Amino acid sequence: MNNKFIIFLVISAIFGQVPLKPSTLEDLKQKAKNSQKLNDKNKSFESQIRQAKTLQRSGMLEEADHLYKQVLIKDAGYTRAFQPLKELLKNQQRFDELIILATEYVKARPKDPSAKIDKIQIYIWAENAEWKLLAEKVFHDNIKHEGFLKNLMGRIISAGFVDIALNYVDKARSINGKPDFYSMELGTYFRMRMAFDKALENYLLHLDHNPKKYKLVSSRLMSFPSDEFILVKLRNILTQSNVVGSKLLLSDLEFRAGNFEQSYSLLLANYTNPAEVLQFAQQLSTAKAYNLALKVYSSIINGEFKKDIKRSAIYGL
Repeated sequence: MNNKFIIFLVISAIFGQVPLKPSTLEDLKQKAKNSQKLNDKNKSFESQIRQAKTLQRSGMLEEADHLYKQVLIKDAGYTRAFQPLKELLKNQQRFDELIILATEYVKARPKDPSAKIDKIQIYIWAENAEWKLLAEKVFHDNIKHEGFLKNLMGRIISAGFVDIALNYVDKARSINGKPDFYSMELGTYFRMRMAFDKALENYLLHLDHNPKKYKLVSSRLMSFPSDEFILVKLRNILTQSNVVGSKLLLSDLEFRAGNFEQSYSLLLANYTNPAEVLQFAQQLSTAKAYNLALKVYSSIINGEFKKDIKRSAIYGL
């Protein structure tokens, strides 16, 4: 009886459904048709772009230029044609054409801040001072969008206007209440330019607000050269720093310099995870500092450590 009742409900539900209005069906058909047209258009564009890139690699720049422009005539906002053409025109220093290209690209993508950032970059290449006004507007229009701000900072820095970018970084930090904004990126920038003291200061700023990123910051620090005069600068910064984790970074630095006893003293005074002490002993063994390794293993075995850590220390011996 129950089964019959369930079947009755199912049949009633099927036949009781309100049929779609003709207009709704037409809308669905139109959407499907439009989607197919878009797919066909994109396939055609991608085919032309592949041809253009092949021509470009073969040195046939005029022919490649023509194909990219054919795509952009049909769709001025097609990024995959815009980007390679942008680079091609830049390499040929055809900046007037680039400005026109960028203007049309932005018009076709009015809600895309990345398009405006591309335009700023092109204006910088063309030495057009208007880029500063554009940058100011993009900055304030997207002040809450960290990704776009980072993109903007990167383009400005790569063009050599570091002071202007740093001013924007300071503004973004103040407005958004994020004092560590862009700190990792600046650390990498200064590291690449061998301003290791400034790089470390930015990495410490990042660590101060992101303590879980200790391993990342340590790995960046370990990528610095091991020259003595650089080590002295870094040691001074870390010694004076109040950032939690700074003395562990100093321990890492001293270990790399072969100052194992000093590294151990820093670790003992600042470790937060007992496993770090065990790992330190293992690293000493790898570095063939066997006497100190034995001392550390013994301190673990005789100290107030968990059984599993003590067991590992015994195995380490």
